[in-house]
Amino acid sequence: NSKDMECMKRYNGMKLLALVCGIMVLFAFSSCHDGNDDDNVTEETVIFFFPYSGLESQIDNNINDIKKAVEDIGGLGDKRLVVIKSVGRAKVNIFELVWNGNECTESIVSEGFNTDFSSYDEEGSTTCLSQLLGIARCNAPADSYSLIVGSHGSAWLPAGISLSDISSKHAPRINKAFGTAGVDGQISNESLANAVKKAGMHFGYIFFDACLMANVETIYEYRDVCDFFIGSASETMAYGAPYRVVLKDLLMHDYAGFAGHYVSFYENSNTPYATISVVRTSFLNDLSTVVRELNNMTQMGDDDEGAKAVQCYDGMEPHLFYDFLDWVEYQGEGCDYIVEEIRTLVSKMIVASKHTPTIYSSLPKTQKISLDKYCGFSTSCPTQNALVSGMHERTAWYADTK
Repeated sequence: NSKDMECMKRYNGMKLLALVCGIMVLFAFSSCHDGNDDDNVTEETVIFFFPYSGLESQIDNNINDIKKAVEDIGGLGDKRLVVIKSVGRAKVNIFELVWNGNECTESIVSEGFNTDFSSYDEEGSTTCLSQLLGIARCNAPADSYSLIVGSHGSAWLPAGISLSDISSKHAPRINKAFGTAGVDGQISNESLANAVKKAGMHFGYIFFDACLMANVETIYEYRDVCDFFIGSASETMAYGAPYRVVLKDLLMHDYAGFAGHYVSFYENSNTPYATISVVRTSFLNDLSTVVRELNNMTQMGDDDEGAKAVQCYDGMEPHLFYDFLDWVEYQGEGCDYIVEEIRTLVSKMIVASKHTPTIYSSLPKTQKISLDKYCGFSTSCPTQNALVSGMHERTAWYADTK
């Protein structure tokens, strides 16, 4: 029938888009593979990825702040900055931020590049993301790479899910999805992690300048593609990272300085709410092994009221994001040796972390939450929120800790 024909057309269209992206990836990689002049290879290239999010005015401010930071520093030294920025829902511009001795300017790499994530399946999204990373890599070859993603964030929740739908059926759409302002074109963590692998890259750090991404279920997805994961366990103000005061720290990989300057900026602003942490990913497999042991010894019941006392990072009822270590201490009562082992691992994982005394949540309504416990990242393991029933069980973290 006509409906079946329309579905078939859409399916074939999605496959064609993925095929085109795949061909372009191969072309991009083959055109730069082993063809870079050694004199053109710098110490590090930082890639900024700003997918469509509805935060375009804030992203423009971020880019201006990055330029000002480069001017404040007096140049980039042996570093390069490449920006992948959305132009509408289905196109991006790719440009490099270049220091000319007096100011930081934009040098265009590609304009109007087609990226319609709402038309892709998981494989298509992975392919096109790897293509974008490949273009940045070919344009600015370096000994190492780092990635900064500026957008909305909804941690481990599957692509196509709106946090506002989970927090309240009657709440206004907040659309905190990673990658877009709407649920149709969200990008999953699996797509991005697989794209990094497909592009043959590994990042020194991945920094999600987005809400709620410092979450163990989320960080676990990136354990094989970056050395450090940077993010916020709570909601991030729309202004995002104060790049003018933290870019130098990021370029120097001064993570303690970065966390301190990040939170200090917000403490002295009219929105004094922030959490930030830098997590070393190399201990995540060890952590999952010990947490699995804990879970096998102490299973939490479906009607466990005690979980309500665990430090939360959101205003939902039931909560969705809890402090990881506070949950471990609650769950592991009577299993002191396991709890201590997890504490030790977490202390090794957290390279730097800071927070304000109070955090902000707009889910389901504007409220302030006192942050009495803070280990650096959250977990959704104890959630009893029926609207995410069955979703959490599909995460790699859940599979490896049960």
